[in-house]
Amino acid sequence: MERVQIFRNKDLLPDSAVSQPIVFVNQQDSKVAIITTAGLAILNVKKEKLENHLPIPNVGSRRPSTCFSPDARWLLSGDAEGNIWVLSLNSPAKKPLMFPAHAGPIAGLAISANGKFLLTAGEDKRIRSWSIGEYLLQ
Repeated sequence: MERVQIFRNKDLLPDSAVSQPIVFVNQQDSKVAIITTAGLAILNVKKEKLENHLPIPNVGSRRPSTCFSPDARWLLSGDAEGNIWVLSLNSPAKKPLMFPAHAGPIAGLAISANGKFLLTAGEDKRIRSWSIGEYLLQ
């Protein structure tokens, strides 16, 4: 028999504009991360509790480009200034890692299946490839 948890908060609905708006954190079954229209929500589904809700600012009039790492340990997000923010899904209250990537807003992100490489597309008309495997081990 399946166990069903009901969360009645409409602010926790996944953002339909994101290709993968929900993952199991660290590939475990007790926590999920959801990209919502207001930000990132971390839910403990076993305790039926919202553990964290962090805002993710819009880039102009649109949601920022975001992606989860393949191991579901990280959320990567681009901002209007061309920076990439890396948030730990295991410790969302921890200060996120950040690095400058482009001279303008981030238009797209993609992470490799092995989690070692990141592609960023900027509104500065550049696509860049980053080796991030070691960076994520910090």
